[in-house]
Amino acid sequence: MKNAIFTIAAISAMSLAGCTVYTHRPVARVHVEDEPATVTYEETAPEPAPIVEVEPARPYYSAVWVRGHWVRAHHRWVWIHGYWR
Repeated sequence: MKNAIFTIAAISAMSLAGCTVYTHRPVARVHVEDEPATVTYEETAPEPAPIVEVEPARPYYSAVWVRGHWVRAHHRWVWIHGYWR
Protein backbone atom coordinates (compact mmCIF):
# COMPACT_ATOMS: atom_id res chain seq x y z
CA MET A 1 0.00 0.00 0.00
CA LYS A 2 2.82 2.40 0.92
CA ASN A 3 4.60 1.61 -2.34
CA ALA A 4 1.44 2.39 -4.35
CA ILE A 5 0.98 5.76 -2.64
CA PHE A 6 4.66 6.60 -3.13
CA THR A 7 4.48 5.58 -6.80
CA ILE A 8 1.38 7.73 -7.43
CA ALA A 9 2.98 10.70 -5.67
CA ALA A 10 6.21 10.29 -7.66
CA ILE A 11 4.37 10.06 -11.00
CA SER A 12 2.28 13.12 -10.13
CA ALA A 13 5.37 15.14 -9.19
CA MET A 14 7.19 14.16 -12.39
CA SER A 15 4.21 14.99 -14.59
CA LEU A 16 3.83 18.45 -13.01
CA ALA A 17 7.55 19.27 -13.07
CA GLY A 18 7.45 20.35 -16.71
CA CYS A 19 4.38 22.56 -16.42
CA THR A 20 4.78 26.27 -17.09
CA VAL A 21 2.12 28.81 -16.19
CA TYR A 22 2.12 32.17 -17.97
CA THR A 23 0.20 34.93 -16.24
CA HIS A 24 0.52 37.44 -19.10
CA ARG A 25 0.47 37.01 -22.82
CA PRO A 26 2.39 39.32 -25.13
CA VAL A 27 0.33 42.15 -26.57
CA ALA A 28 0.39 42.66 -30.32
CA ARG A 29 -0.27 46.10 -31.79
CA VAL A 30 -0.97 46.58 -35.45
CA HIS A 31 -1.18 50.04 -37.03
CA VAL A 32 -2.35 50.38 -40.64
CA GLU A 33 -2.29 53.59 -42.70
CA ASP A 34 -3.98 54.01 -46.09
CA GLU A 35 -1.67 56.59 -47.67
CA PRO A 36 1.03 55.38 -48.16
CA ALA A 37 0.17 51.76 -47.51
CA THR A 38 2.23 50.90 -44.44
CA VAL A 39 1.73 48.38 -41.70
CA THR A 40 3.53 48.57 -38.37
CA TYR A 41 3.49 45.49 -36.17
CA GLU A 42 4.85 45.64 -32.64
CA GLU A 43 4.69 42.80 -30.15
CA THR A 44 5.27 43.85 -26.56
CA ALA A 45 5.20 42.13 -23.22
CA PRO A 46 3.07 43.73 -20.51
CA GLU A 47 4.70 46.20 -18.14
CA PRO A 48 6.46 44.41 -15.25
CA ALA A 49 5.44 45.00 -11.64
CA PRO A 50 6.90 48.14 -10.04
CA ILE A 51 10.16 47.79 -8.14
CA VAL A 52 9.97 48.80 -4.49
CA GLU A 53 12.45 51.59 -3.78
CA VAL A 54 13.47 53.15 -0.49
CA GLU A 55 13.25 56.93 -0.56
CA PRO A 56 16.55 58.45 0.58
CA ALA A 57 16.54 61.38 2.98
CA ARG A 58 14.94 64.53 1.58
CA PRO A 59 17.75 66.80 0.31
CA TYR A 60 15.85 70.03 1.12
CA TYR A 61 12.44 70.97 2.55
CA SER A 62 10.48 71.57 -0.67
CA ALA A 63 11.87 68.53 -2.56
CA VAL A 64 9.27 66.15 -4.03
CA TRP A 65 9.90 62.41 -4.55
CA VAL A 66 9.22 61.20 -8.10
CA ARG A 67 8.53 57.43 -8.04
CA GLY A 68 10.44 55.07 -10.26
CA HIS A 69 8.64 53.69 -13.32
CA TRP A 70 9.02 51.41 -16.33
CA VAL A 71 9.58 52.76 -19.87
CA ARG A 72 9.93 50.97 -23.21
CA ALA A 73 13.36 51.31 -24.81
CA HIS A 74 14.55 49.31 -27.83
CA HIS A 75 11.80 46.69 -27.54
CA ARG A 76 12.33 45.98 -23.84
CA TRP A 77 11.26 47.39 -20.47
CA VAL A 78 13.76 49.60 -18.60
CA TRP A 79 13.34 50.75 -14.98
CA ILE A 80 13.84 54.49 -14.31
CA HIS A 81 14.81 54.95 -10.65
CA GLY A 82 12.93 57.37 -8.42
CA TYR A 83 14.53 60.72 -7.68
CA TRP A 84 14.06 63.96 -5.75
CA ARG A 85 12.89 66.98 -7.71
